[in-house]
Amino acid sequence: MTAQLQLALRDQALPFKRDSETSRAAAEQSRPKAPSYRAACLGSVYGRAGAGATNEEVANALGMKIQTVCPRMKELRETGQLVDSAMRRATASGRDAVVWIPKDSWV
Repeated sequence: MTAQLQLALRDQALPFKRDSETSRAAAEQSRPKAPSYRAACLGSVYGRAGAGATNEEVANALGMKIQTVCPRMKELRETGQLVDSAMRRATASGRDAVVWIPKDSWV
């Protein structure tokens, strides 16, 4: 990851529900941890090589709550570091989920 991208991610506004003061507060409280959580999520996807990972698989691998992982994965997609592999895998609830892969793995 380039230094410029790291700075952009560090200063990126965290997602929150606009009409919820508790959501805004939670986003602000997570700001210091977001960069390390993003790095962990990206590392988890890279660690699965060509298999990629769903949000749920990343959460399970890292021992994180899905509510923590989903926003970080969204940020990684928005910055172009992760892309949709066009594969789907079933979640624990049996629903299909997108399998994300690193952009440089995309063929």
